[in-house]
Amino acid sequence: MVKENALDDKPHTAQILADQLASEAALAVYFSSEGCSVCKDLYPRIERMLAEEYPRFALLRIKADEEPELAAQMGVLSVPTLLIYLDHRELRRYVRQLGVSALREDLQRPYSLLFD
Repeated sequence: MVKENALDDKPHTAQILADQLASEAALAVYFSSEGCSVCKDLYPRIERMLAEEYPRFALLRIKADEEPELAAQMGVLSVPTLLIYLDHRELRRYVRQLGVSALREDLQRPYSLLFD
């Protein structure tokens, strides 16, 4: 099961993200906003795919409209944005145009190299 760290009721800080980056070998950071219907539709599909196929991923959801400084610090200018970190380094960045099947394919090789 994907370890979800969606701290919707607490403010996100750069330190929380830094802690996750330091402690998780596989981390997906999903930036969304309250008014983004695509974000609301896409997140559960990404969450389900990661849980089923890439269970070592931790998933952190950050609402960019509530954390604009953190979003800007991470270079997130639009939503949805998904940052993929493997082995504590950013592997991929998906901005607006994100399909679950493309994500699945993009993760297959690097994930298996790291964990198999």
